[in-house]
Amino acid sequence: MSSTESTPCVPAVHYGAKSTQDRHRSIPTQLEDCREKSADEGWTLLSPDDEFFDEGFSAYSGNRGDDLVRAKARAIELAREHGRCMLVAQAADRFARGSGDRPGAADALVEVWHQLRRQGVELRSVEDDFDLRDSASVANLGQRAHMDSRRKSSSVKKGMKRRRAEGKHNGGPRKFGYDYVRDASGRTHPDEPLRVVPAEAAVVERIYRDYVAGQSQQAIQRALNREGVRTARGKTWHQGTIAKVLADPFYAGLMRDGDALVAGRQPAIIERELWDRAARIREDGRKSLHRGGRPPVRPYVFMNGHLRCGRCGGAMVPRTSAQRRGPDGTPWGGRYQVYQCHTRVRDVTACEQGPLPREAIDEAALLALEARGVSVDQTRAEVADALALELRTVDARLADAEREERRAADRLARIDRDYADGALSPANYERLHAMLSGELDGATAARDQVAARAEELRATATTADDALMTDLVALRDAIAAHLRDGANVAEVRFMLRRLFTRFTVCEVDGGVAIIPELSPAAVDELGAGNRAPLRLISNANGLAT
Repeated sequence: MSSTESTPCVPAVHYGAKSTQDRHRSIPTQLEDCREKSADEGWTLLSPDDEFFDEGFSAYSGNRGDDLVRAKARAIELAREHGRCMLVAQAADRFARGSGDRPGAADALVEVWHQLRRQGVELRSVEDDFDLRDSASVANLGQRAHMDSRRKSSSVKKGMKRRRAEGKHNGGPRKFGYDYVRDASGRTHPDEPLRVVPAEAAVVERIYRDYVAGQSQQAIQRALNREGVRTARGKTWHQGTIAKVLADPFYAGLMRDGDALVAGRQPAIIERELWDRAARIREDGRKSLHRGGRPPVRPYVFMNGHLRCGRCGGAMVPRTSAQRRGPDGTPWGGRYQVYQCHTRVRDVTACEQGPLPREAIDEAALLALEARGVSVDQTRAEVADALALELRTVDARLADAEREERRAADRLARIDRDYADGALSPANYERLHAMLSGELDGATAARDQVAARAEELRATATTADDALMTDLVALRDAIAAHLRDGANVAEVRFMLRRLFTRFTVCEVDGGVAIIPELSPAAVDELGAGNRAPLRLISNANGLAT
């Protein structure tokens, strides 16, 4: 062979991987190590596009992402052109950490090694290259990596259990209303309790209070989306998202440890009593007689356990009878609407409370609402306070949105600098630049939306009083309409839920009384003069005060 004959080119493909999101920029470090390895060994990176990376894909619980697939395909292509190719990573476990021993299991390292060897591709690494020399060594190396991942997984589960028992958070995506305590470099403090995000905490409290006041989860999510409020990930709200917030004891300063609730170290956003009330409403809803589907729309004022039996404490649930027909098919008898004790419905021997007429019960409750629930001065003060609270909330959200916009701009600028310094290939730069530009555009749009809401609230504050008087007239009309023909039941339910924790049906003096229980907030608002229990007593024709 001539001494002047050139040395054959041995192409290389570089690959980096991170099981979680690469917040600390380890992937650029991995790729730089791969470049140094190739330079030392005399392998050639034919194109900057021959570098690939995945983040957020575990090689233990599953296979790596799409970029590993592309890296393998590119290495096979180069091996066909040049006779061989090196697929290089910082460590062998970047390629695989699975067992490969059952259906659906993640790939074992030795599987990947054999598959690529048959295609002329050799796995090489910076840290454990010697163990990739033959099949037996690779199998041993892969088994050690898999057992190490299994040990880590078991340790993590035990650690999470200990942290729950100690009232500490277990990491993961932040909960709406909270954020991690971070150091100057942006790293989280794992032993520090989560801090409250004031703007989001106000939204959480609003979700709970609207729910216990009778708003449905769908109505709550529609209102939040209409106002431009976004979730912790910047997405729109859904009914399921609201349900998760309402079911999470974390917001009451608690944590789940198996079936038990333990005190958490995080500050509570809502009172325990409010969380318990929401939990009772959710439980009563699951215990309704309409488990198989959504109940039909009916004019009942009391739903989801808001009316309770004075004998056993169970929920009084609405029931509508079907009209009966005679042998010749002629209708006879009227339809009737009643409230029945749910305990008795399930077991007639468990409670002696008979059915009560819907019209009489609903009318008595609405008389209570008229007597205590429509106060002009009181409601005017409530509206002013609500506007001031929402404006403070929106101002806090605006400050958060401006900070997020600045962070997105900083991330984009950092990618530009890395590309200018040659640390990123054109293909990876384009991919990251497009992603971060989208984040910046989204952050800017979110900031503009919150700023517009703040201006709208400031304008509303100047006209709120006129709007309030209009709303009070509409509320009185709604009550009158419902007393007349059963209309506007949703609005009436909402007002009753806001003012009264529950209504209890009791036997008194040979008749039936409804005793409303004012909510703690309503007691404070209405003052001592209205705190005496209101008793609505039945007569021969139904219920009357």
